[in-house]
Amino acid sequence: MSHCDENKKLLDKYINAAEQGNIEAQLILGEIYNDEANKEYDSDKAFYWYMKATGQGDADAQFQLGNLYRLGECAEEEMIDWYTKAAEQGGKYAQEWLQKRNYRLPKVID
Repeated sequence: MSHCDENKKLLDKYINAAEQGNIEAQLILGEIYNDEANKEYDSDKAFYWYMKATGQGDADAQFQLGNLYRLGECAEEEMIDWYTKAAEQGGKYAQEWLQKRNYRLPKVID
């Protein structure tokens, strides 16, 4: 089996797990599709899998979704909303990002 075949098989395994609601697989797919150096790069698919994980309340996915908005051309309000949701759940990176920019932090981390 070639390296490409092995990668395709692994990607299919993640997709299957993610479709069954596995948050870790959803995050991994978000990362795979969000990596511009990866031949699988597809920002729409990254957004889709991060949204699936945020629907299950995952703080890491909320932070990554905020990053997608931050790197977009607009949508600052949505970016701050996702970072705040992540921070409220104890997401360290979201908390740090908000603190560095003097955004009002959620009460749970004041």
